[in-house]
Amino acid sequence: VKLLGQTSLYAIIMQRQKMVMLGILRVIQISVSHGMSGPSAYAFAMFGAILCVLGNREEGCRYGRLAVELIRKFPQNETYARTLTISHSMVIHLKEPLRDCVPFFGKAFECGLASGNIEIAMVAAAAFGSASFYLGKRLDKVATEMENLQNRLSDFNQTWSLVKITRPYWQIALNLMGKTQHRDILTGPAMNERELFEESNAAGHQILLFVLLAVKMTACVYFEAWDDARKASIVMEEKLALMMRSHFLYLIFQFYEAVSCFEINRLSGERKLLLQARKIMKSLQSYEKEGCENVRPYLCALQAESVAAKTECGPAIETAFDHAILHASSLPHLSALLNERAAKALQRSSNSNSTRAMELYAQHAIAGYTQWGATRKAEEVKAHFERNEED
Repeated sequence: VKLLGQTSLYAIIMQRQKMVMLGILRVIQISVSHGMSGPSAYAFAMFGAILCVLGNREEGCRYGRLAVELIRKFPQNETYARTLTISHSMVIHLKEPLRDCVPFFGKAFECGLASGNIEIAMVAAAAFGSASFYLGKRLDKVATEMENLQNRLSDFNQTWSLVKITRPYWQIALNLMGKTQHRDILTGPAMNERELFEESNAAGHQILLFVLLAVKMTACVYFEAWDDARKASIVMEEKLALMMRSHFLYLIFQFYEAVSCFEINRLSGERKLLLQARKIMKSLQSYEKEGCENVRPYLCALQAESVAAKTECGPAIETAFDHAILHASSLPHLSALLNERAAKALQRSSNSNSTRAMELYAQHAIAGYTQWGATRKAEEVKAHFERNEED
């Protein structure tokens, strides 16, 4: 049973989906016939994730919670770490705040290291980094934490590319803070974007590629690199394993992808991108209806983007973005982005009465980015609207 459970983890990393499902179902079959063990809890967590991917999220979450309850009865070893990571990153976040899942990722990381399972420690570190960044933790703290995690992983002299899994969050934090030469290219002290993409592709490391694409899409939206955003979207669609579609990071990726679709549609008039953005909105709405509160701020943000895509009416844009900004109040990075997007939407509108509102949104965006620690981004927004005043 332990061997089957361990095999399923490598199958996820190396994108062997049939092996994942067969291994998990076999562990459950053995557990039901011969009794429960630590690996049984991991199997239930994985089975819950499979059900969530297939659309049966209510039942999937039941199995995820069962896994967490069951694993508490067994020693805190590598199976304990795997179960905590999978259950919270791929299942339980659908019913509970992502903020409440973060401590479990940290615990899984420490448990993975202590038990000598470096692979699961890496996966837990990625979940911790993702949650920290997308919950709006100050960027200087994100950069420091990711550098420290990276150093601890590197101490084990692993040759896997996966050992570099926290580097994208470290690098995007540096980019936003203005401590790198590049803006949207994830190359600097933490990593080389091109080399790491090539390395993860060549090795077939699904989780590392998944993290890289999600962070790249995020950088593209904040720095308005729309051509690269489209490329990241295409690669994610081609490469992403079915299993990863229940991961909380994929839902966040979909938000940034939809923002890029709205913007590229505005610039190019490609209707298929508008349809793609609305498809993503419909998907997120289904999650919200089933009780996933983590998607609500992103869904409200996309509803505001949808209004801005349909009209240049200043009051309508203000109403939609005010609603979205209210729901993003606990996420400084998202609130800052929404204020910036609102200001630029009003800048394009034909309503001269919206000038004061545009200025206020811009000021709030600058303040929000500054609070987050995104110094480079705050300076760019400030420069953009100063040029607008001069014009």
